[in-house]
Amino acid sequence: MYCALDIGGTQIKQAYVTKEGELSDVKTTDTPKTKQQFLACIENILNELPDTCQGVGISCPGKIDTTTKTVYHGGSLTFLDHFSFADFFEKIGCTLPVAVQNDGKAAILGEYWLGSLQGIRQAVGLTLGTGVGGGLLVDGKLLEGKNFQAGEFSFILNHPSLPDKQVMTGAQLSAARFIKQAARLLELEDITDGQTVFEHLNKNSSKSLYDLFEGYCFQIASLLFNLQCIFDPEKIVIGGGISAQPLLITEINRQYAKILNHDAFYQQTFTPVVIEACQFQNHANCLGAVYALRTELSS
Repeated sequence: MYCALDIGGTQIKQAYVTKEGELSDVKTTDTPKTKQQFLACIENILNELPDTCQGVGISCPGKIDTTTKTVYHGGSLTFLDHFSFADFFEKIGCTLPVAVQNDGKAAILGEYWLGSLQGIRQAVGLTLGTGVGGGLLVDGKLLEGKNFQAGEFSFILNHPSLPDKQVMTGAQLSAARFIKQAARLLELEDITDGQTVFEHLNKNSSKSLYDLFEGYCFQIASLLFNLQCIFDPEKIVIGGGISAQPLLITEINRQYAKILNHDAFYQQTFTPVVIEACQFQNHANCLGAVYALRTELSS
């Protein structure tokens, strides 16, 4: 049995994962706001692990050097910049093996191990949250890149201008940003209430709301088409909490078809790619973190 820690900007998810990929004892705690509190939280989790635990797989935001287990930048957890989990484990006397992987890349590894990408050699995984994360499978292996930055979709420029956060893909395709825009359009008191937003979308109760949704999905489909041009994947999977909404996947596919069918030359050149939701959704990161650990231990 292994321990999986999925560290996010708002919550830390902990789970136990068997070698077959079965999850149990899943629980969450609020992510501490300071480094000192964060380290105390992680140390408490490690101290309470049972003797049967064989290692710890960690999913974390930021650029991750998977060889030294070091986090750079840390995404929304900026206090993790240049933090090494390997050094921390050694400092507190934890002898369990540890693997650390970027959260977006962990999601695609989880899907490759047991989910929608089983047996797939070429794939793109896209996770929609505060920004846009993801990963790339090339010949059945995760593409990390020379500087561990492959799959950093948030930083792709989608406007002919110098880099600016507001015109980068991470801002334009942010699921959190879309929900806030939609909630304001509906004049909801809670601008993070995605459930109510999709209730209105499923009822098609507002043309202006659906126009906003179509535009959002078209931007996602455009990114997926560009990635298809570069990587020619067999399948593309969409993750993040918003991917649990079937309407999102349906509309992305519709917008993708609109792009592909716009010109006969596109239709003759490109084979339509399969686009679907991640099978494990919010649990994919935990599975991928453990898969990364098991891969390291077997190498």
